[in-house]
Amino acid sequence: MDRPAGLTAPRRSRRTIGSFFLGGALACHSMLPFAVNLAHKMSQIPRQNLINLGLGVMVLVVVVVLIKFASRINKFLLFTVILVTVVVVTLTWVYERNEPKFLSPVIDFLAPMFPSRPKY
Repeated sequence: MDRPAGLTAPRRSRRTIGSFFLGGALACHSMLPFAVNLAHKMSQIPRQNLINLGLGVMVLVVVVVLIKFASRINKFLLFTVILVTVVVVTLTWVYERNEPKFLSPVIDFLAPMFPSRPKY
């Protein structure tokens, strides 16, 4: 479809990260107090909580990547890796006796069958 002479298509504004702060959402003067208030409240959060939150997000990303990777590999290989990991962790818990509290009954059942750390 041809446009009549003199009529042009409207220009679309390009949004960049800089335009978000300079001419975007925060350019509205009514939003600026909310941004300042948020920054003030974020500065009052203890650093350890922010570190824990960041580590939690990082662990979540790694888990998603590993799940996607595991869906593409041989199922027998995946089963073998999981089995070896579970056996090593279980034997470490039996030897060191540092298992989580809710697994103590299971480790108590397995402990007599495997060596334990000597007590001095």
